[in-house]
Amino acid sequence: MNRILIPSKGEATLSIQDCRWLAEQGCPETAVRMHHDLSHLYLRFRVLESDPRITCTRLNEPVYTDSCVEFFVQPVPGPDAAYLNFEMNAAGVLLLGKGTQRENRRLLAETEMEGIIITPGHDLDEAGHAMFWRIDLTISFKWLMAQVPGFVPAAGAILGANFYKCGDLTPVPHYGSWNPMTAPVPDFHRPMDFGELVLE
Repeated sequence: MNRILIPSKGEATLSIQDCRWLAEQGCPETAVRMHHDLSHLYLRFRVLESDPRITCTRLNEPVYTDSCVEFFVQPVPGPDAAYLNFEMNAAGVLLLGKGTQRENRRLLAETEMEGIIITPGHDLDEAGHAMFWRIDLTISFKWLMAQVPGFVPAAGAILGANFYKCGDLTPVPHYGSWNPMTAPVPDFHRPMDFGELVLE
């Protein structure tokens, strides 16, 4: 199981490299930088994908069919504990669900997202050639505590989580994760395959 410390000073970085369902081509290069303060968790996804697919434009549309990054988090890990799935295409369009398993998830409405900020963008590599797209995701701890009672954002707190890169209908469909997956077919809704985030 992968585990990473999320600092309150500086940043931690991880890569989405487990692309077992697309062994030959692999997934687009994807990194996530993160840190936190007393009130928020900050994530930045950066993806090497020069022509991302963007067709979804409204909240809770199937963004996983586009060029998409995802953050699944279980604030209080445990059997049958609730987790949230943040799924965002390259334009920053969000699909956000909540539940304890793949089935019977509840999609959150726009009125329930006051504690979330998503900022899309893009930039070039150091040589000025390769194009990256990025998503900045900021999550309020106060909001997260309201969604999952029992979560306390204190030093040493452990969150179950996984990070994903996918694109069901991209020219080369792909499914990648940070913590290794154990399902025989692509399936991100598996808390048993989550790694651990530890707040410093």
